[in-house]
Amino acid sequence: MRSIHKRWLSIGQVVGVLLIFMGLSSRIAAQNGAGGIWYFGSYAGLNFCTGTPIPLTNGALSTSEGCATICDPNCNLLFYTDGITVWNANHMPMANSTASSLGGALHGD
Repeated sequence: MRSIHKRWLSIGQVVGVLLIFMGLSSRIAAQNGAGGIWYFGSYAGLNFCTGTPIPLTNGALSTSEGCATICDPNCNLLFYTDGITVWNANHMPMANSTASSLGGALHGD
C-alpha cells in the first residue's frame, strides 16, 4: 500500500510541474505576441494577445489541413496561409502568393 501512495505522489508532482509550465508558457507567449493570433478551419480564428482568447471571424482562410499565422512581437498580424494562398493583415491575397500565380508551386490542401 505504501508503494502505491508514493506512485500517486510522483504523478501528482509531475502534474503540478506540467500545470505550472503550461501557465508560464502561455503568459510568455501572450507577452511576446508573435504567436498571438491564429487563423484556422472555416474562417475561424483566435486572438490570444490580451491573455484571454477572443474569437475572430474575419479570416479568409478555409482549410481542414495545416495553416500558419505570422505576427510581429507586438501581436500585429502580418500574414497567414493555408499553403495555397497567403493573405495579408487586411485579409486580402498578397501579390504573387497564390498557387496559380506561381504555376502551381504551392501544394496545400
